[in-house]
Amino acid sequence: LGPLPLRPGVIVRAQVASLAVLVLAVNVASMGAGPVLFALVMVSGSSTATWTGVARTMAGHAAACLMAGAWVFLCAVGTNAVLFSMLGAASFRRAGSVLRVIGAAGLAGLFLSLPLLIGRVEALVAAPPWWAEWAPPLWFLGVWEYVAGHGDAWWSRLAWRGAWSTSALAVVALCGLALGYARRLGGQNTVSRPAAAGGQGIRRLLRSRVL
Repeated sequence: LGPLPLRPGVIVRAQVASLAVLVLAVNVASMGAGPVLFALVMVSGSSTATWTGVARTMAGHAAACLMAGAWVFLCAVGTNAVLFSMLGAASFRRAGSVLRVIGAAGLAGLFLSLPLLIGRVEALVAAPPWWAEWAPPLWFLGVWEYVAGHGDAWWSRLAWRGAWSTSALAVVALCGLALGYARRLGGQNTVSRPAAAGGQGIRRLLRSRVL
């Protein structure tokens, strides 16, 4: 895209928008009807359930799923963007395969440990160890507890930790993408400046009054 008559900002904004649409679509598709079905199962057989409680349970489930998916996605994008800006294109390509293997192994380990963590949630809540507040899955469980109105001060603290960490990752990812693309497109535009100038001339011609 470097030789085309496009400003780097247009390319970066288009890339960020496409990534945002991708993560939203994947999160919504993977979530499916989970918030609705989960809320209905939670209140089935309850004589004290209210429509407000059902709506908050649905909203909490949806918020927790969307925020958790965005957190994982932004971790991957932010790590890649920062390393690309620090290492450059050639070194990043060499390190990329190693990073992908480490990331896949880490995700597989987390996935396999989830049943153990889920089985210990009640024990963790009763007497939370020091590391419980630094476990991202519990942050987003806290988001559900907070939005659904079930949580106490501990769950609220975990929910806010999930919220600010997701926001911080978004800032890191956006800054890393902007710096990486500026560096890459700047190098391309230096090489292909005549082609870019010609492209702008064609664009002015197409905008002329005669055409």
